[in-house]
Amino acid sequence: MDDAARASLGAIPSPPRHPTWRAAARSRWILGVLGLGLALPGLLVAVLFAALGVELLPLTDDILDSEAAVTNDVEVLSIEPTSIHTGSIYWSRVDYRFTGPAGATWNGHSFVADRSEWSVGGPASVEYAPEAPETNRLRGSVRSPGGTVGSIVFGLIFLPGVVLLLLWLRAIMATRVLLTSGRATLARIEGCKPIQGVNPPQLKVRFTFRDSFDAEHQADCWVGAGSPLGRRLLDGVTSVPLIHDEGDPRKRRLAHATDFRDDRAP
Repeated sequence: MDDAARASLGAIPSPPRHPTWRAAARSRWILGVLGLGLALPGLLVAVLFAALGVELLPLTDDILDSEAAVTNDVEVLSIEPTSIHTGSIYWSRVDYRFTGPAGATWNGHSFVADRSEWSVGGPASVEYAPEAPETNRLRGSVRSPGGTVGSIVFGLIFLPGVVLLLLWLRAIMATRVLLTSGRATLARIEGCKPIQGVNPPQLKVRFTFRDSFDAEHQADCWVGAGSPLGRRLLDGVTSVPLIHDEGDPRKRRLAHATDFRDDRAP
């Protein structure tokens, strides 16, 4: 062990350590990038639908398709065209008021493909859920004109994004536990090369280390080229600190002193 390696290992605090959130967030960061890339567009679509009064998923339509009471005591308040379209069909929003159970009055809206079938003040029928009149629509209309699109956005974009973000959060918490209490040792660098086509720039690092039972393990990982550890690797160091779980050496992480907060009293 040369002096530089000994100094880098000595700069790692003794357990229990206080890792930074930034250091932990680098764990499986690709999950976070993919998760945000999927969840944010899905969330923006959901917010846009909500602003237009459109349900993203056809849940209300499914409820009313299965069971609905009908009333003809309806007043059509307004019919307005929208920019919502599915294929060549442009939908119009119809706002209305109807009398439901026990004479209570309810307001609602739904979307129609052919606005010529309705007129303000003209006759209309409303379908509503018997136990929940707030769940309603004009008969012959829908609450979710983009039902198929909404299902695709939710099922194939937003939901997978949320799952990836949860997996990333799980990896972050596991990394914090590892950095807090794991055993510190030195890893010998066997290879280090840039990864093409990845931004921010990354290094693929291959290394070996010995656990507390003197068994040798070989592994590889990605390290940000611009991080303090990445810059040391680019300088050609042959050994860097590593923290691993004593019970399961497969849980390991190359480390740098900047991965930890110095909470010692001055």
